[in-house]
Amino acid sequence: MSTHRNPLLSRFLPCAAVVRFALSASPLIAQEEAAPTLAAEVDALFSSFDTPESPGCVLGIMQGGKFLYQRGYGMASLEDSIPLSPNTTMYIASVVKQFVAASVLLAADQGYLSLDDDIRTYLPEVPEYESPITIRHLIHHTSGLRDIYTLMWLPSMEWAGAPDEQEALSILGRQEDLNFTPGAAWAYTTSNYELLGHIVARATGTSLWAFAEAELFGPLGMTNTQMHHGAPVGATGYRRAEGGGFQPAEVDDRRGAYTTLEDFLTWDRNLYGSAVGGVDFARRLATPGTLANGEEHRYAFGLAIGEYRGLRTVAHGGAFRGFRAAYLRFPDQAFSVVCFCNTEVWAVRLASRVADIYLKDQFHVDQPGGADLTDEDLASFTGTYVNSAGQLLTLQVTETGLAFVGSRRTNPLVALSRRRFRSPSFGNNEYQFYRAAPDSSWHFKVTPAIAGIMPSRGFVFRAVEPASPTRADLERFVGEYQSHEVPATYMIVLESGKLLLERGRDLSALPLRLTVEDTFSLEGKDVTIEFSRDKTGGVTGFRLDAPGVWNLRFTRAE
Repeated sequence: MSTHRNPLLSRFLPCAAVVRFALSASPLIAQEEAAPTLAAEVDALFSSFDTPESPGCVLGIMQGGKFLYQRGYGMASLEDSIPLSPNTTMYIASVVKQFVAASVLLAADQGYLSLDDDIRTYLPEVPEYESPITIRHLIHHTSGLRDIYTLMWLPSMEWAGAPDEQEALSILGRQEDLNFTPGAAWAYTTSNYELLGHIVARATGTSLWAFAEAELFGPLGMTNTQMHHGAPVGATGYRRAEGGGFQPAEVDDRRGAYTTLEDFLTWDRNLYGSAVGGVDFARRLATPGTLANGEEHRYAFGLAIGEYRGLRTVAHGGAFRGFRAAYLRFPDQAFSVVCFCNTEVWAVRLASRVADIYLKDQFHVDQPGGADLTDEDLASFTGTYVNSAGQLLTLQVTETGLAFVGSRRTNPLVALSRRRFRSPSFGNNEYQFYRAAPDSSWHFKVTPAIAGIMPSRGFVFRAVEPASPTRADLERFVGEYQSHEVPATYMIVLESGKLLLERGRDLSALPLRLTVEDTFSLEGKDVTIEFSRDKTGGVTGFRLDAPGVWNLRFTRAE
């Protein structure tokens, strides 16, 4: 550990004006004669939000350190009739992770910490596992730590609020196991960046937010960007209300960040310059991590590195309680889209569709319609598919062709070839069908359109036959189950020939659906339960998988 200096004694004057903006020689996209046409296409894309009765989004389209277009669509406050505008301060959810990672890099440069430090140096509350977790593991989501929000959610399977430092460390301190050995795999969990904030605070002697203000936002002149309790919020987050309309969503302002389009333009500009962090700062932030086996994954420092339609991207999305956010940068084109929404829409998809409009002449992609498939061909792909995490997807032939059909929506597929499809309404992801053996059932592999923003688990799905258990089969699972790692007790009961999971006195029971032998999915929740048995075949417990939580053990009460 080196000698440290107090960042609060070294505040720089704003120096965004002296950034040397070294952009590549990419031509500006919006020539004067084309700009109105492009803007009209973008306005049409966001037209459903652009009413006094709807929350919406603020959008910034950037190139060459300037706005090509910026606008607000919809209302910042329905109650007070305040419209969204480019100047509205917006909550950006997990898009803040790049600011957190940048702060960690700056703290390391100043000698407060090393990226290869064991996190227990700063957080002794975290259990000592067989393999140490380093700060670098946290940055790249390779720590194996379970997701703190999911762990808090599991007892009731209802929103449980955001943890403070003591709550977070107490919950993580009870975890006997990790999702995987540190460095062995990649899985996005909020625990990683939750702990990074506490490490920066303990290493520097000030809060993460104060450190970021002194060393990042202040020097850049990002005066409307704040990451602390009581930051001014310009927009209310909304959720769909039962029966129609919108209702305000509860947001805990102890965490996260609020910013404006203008401030984010300043941040984007610094990634081509050197006002903060030096000339190598952008490259370091965009350097992906590697697993212990040397395999490179695509998550860098709070940013996902990938490609979209043949062009390199640096991106991140965010979602939290009525807010959605997306930052999509094409470094070779010096082009970025920022979309911050105060309603629960897919901001990443909206940002990619804006890029579709502005970069359409530069993409390198297969066009739909590359296969002449008969109804019989399409019908061969239909059925139920499951991945390694127990997630189920159902394919059916609809009036428009092959589609994923769920309880809430239908996502049509467009054929690119006889075995390759794209889903335009579901992130533009691609699905490649194949057979593992000549006489085996269909499998398909998911390739995300924007590489690097999907979990590493569960890319491959295989077709399964619907199970038909007898009542006697189901009765074997009935009982009470408890976990030592979360304060959760579940009752599994059998009613009208169906297994139900009871999670609390005042909460409705949730149906369990058998997917494969001894494995059930929980209807309405992204939860999979795999039962374990003893040598006699008796059920002894189960392991639960949920977003960011793998193999959480529950034992059956005697």
